[in-house]
Amino acid sequence: MRIPFDLIAAILCIDRLGAGMTPADGSAHGAWTVLAVWSAFLFISWFMHDLAARLTEARSGHGTEPDGGGLGLHPFQFHTRCAIAAQALTVVLFAGAVWYLKWPAMVARWPAWFGLSEDAALGRFELARSMLAGTFLALAPFLAAMVLSWIPRRRLMSGRRQRLIPLLGYLSFEAKLSWLPLSLCAIVAMLSDVARFFPPTWTAWLESDLTQLLLLLSAVLFGAVILVPLAAVKLWKCEKIPDGPLKERLDKLLARSGVKTRAVLVWGGRGTGILNACVLGPWSRFRYVLISPLLADELSLDETEAVLGHELGHARYGHLTFYFVIVLGMSVLITALSMLPGVLPEPLKNLFNGKWAGQPLFEAGLTLAFMIAYIYFFFGALSRQCEREADLASAELMGTPQPLITALEKIASMNGNMRRVPCWHHGSIAERVQAVEHLSADPEAMRQFHARQKRLRIVLTLATLALIAVLLASNVRF
Repeated sequence: MRIPFDLIAAILCIDRLGAGMTPADGSAHGAWTVLAVWSAFLFISWFMHDLAARLTEARSGHGTEPDGGGLGLHPFQFHTRCAIAAQALTVVLFAGAVWYLKWPAMVARWPAWFGLSEDAALGRFELARSMLAGTFLALAPFLAAMVLSWIPRRRLMSGRRQRLIPLLGYLSFEAKLSWLPLSLCAIVAMLSDVARFFPPTWTAWLESDLTQLLLLLSAVLFGAVILVPLAAVKLWKCEKIPDGPLKERLDKLLARSGVKTRAVLVWGGRGTGILNACVLGPWSRFRYVLISPLLADELSLDETEAVLGHELGHARYGHLTFYFVIVLGMSVLITALSMLPGVLPEPLKNLFNGKWAGQPLFEAGLTLAFMIAYIYFFFGALSRQCEREADLASAELMGTPQPLITALEKIASMNGNMRRVPCWHHGSIAERVQAVEHLSADPEAMRQFHARQKRLRIVLTLATLALIAVLLASNVRF
């Protein structure tokens, strides 16, 4: 499943920049100004992504040279870099527009947009204070920009796959890949809104640091273990693999692996253009292995079995739980950094207490910069090692790495000879092939690799738990 880091960054912008704003701040700009700012934002965002797609199409000779003629940067890598730059600039523009318009304060007056009084209430609950409505209205311009960015990407993907991908089907599938941050926001917002219906004395216990931490951990754990797998299967309309040779082979592989799953399902229709497989859910009771029909069409039975073995390897070695720990560690570190000025020596403390201290725009920028560095460098490096271990698990299950290697090479060929194109969280296919060949041929190197990965998972998990304990002991509010 793709993690929409740009959407997560936009959510953080709304949260950080909205701090300290009051509804009165939202009256500084008229309706025409608001319309002009958001229209310009949407156009610039779409134009950047469309330009990236057009430059990539030209680089690949509009399909005649899918690898760019073997000269310079591969078109796939070129587009990835351009798309990341466009997403980053979109987030920056969104933050600027939010700050200029005082958008969270303006959204707090949303009942007036629908002809209601600003203090309209449902019983004792003021509509303007609804966190659920406020969050989604505040994010609406960014969500629209995301949808617009998918349109040129769909055109590019159609050319790469050499088959027309239906627009509505593609947009729908992309939306379903990006739903998780919005779902977690909705859950938190709904709980906050429901709490407002009760007297303050009944909900005062929610202000406790320990209570908030436990609720946060419980919500994220529930989402990762149960909500995400079940909702993803429903949203993507996954179906059981039909009876036949493929199902028989995959059932035997599951039994041989010892990994328990609820089901192996078909993921996405052929009209989505997706060529992928994934595993959802760290708990076997809610664990699903998904494979796209296009991928199964292109690969042989042995190769499809090897790809499934790779996904089972993620479950076998606890990678899904490890990813949860890594993301939790990022959240904890962001909280720890917010208290850093208070524990620094005096000379360094003065640097943090300068004219920028306490400025929402500055603090939001620091938070986003830390997130980008953490995700791209730290999470990316760990994810690449997990991919190596999953590749090795496939070779162990199949008895040879060859089916996986041929599957990877086919995928590289179908995407324009991209075997040497680096991927920040998977690595290049050439690197993966070399690693699995080397490790599977040397039992001692294989044992040492698994042992090293296990130690790393244990150390990082203990470090995250220790940091949580330190923050609680320091009475830090989450």
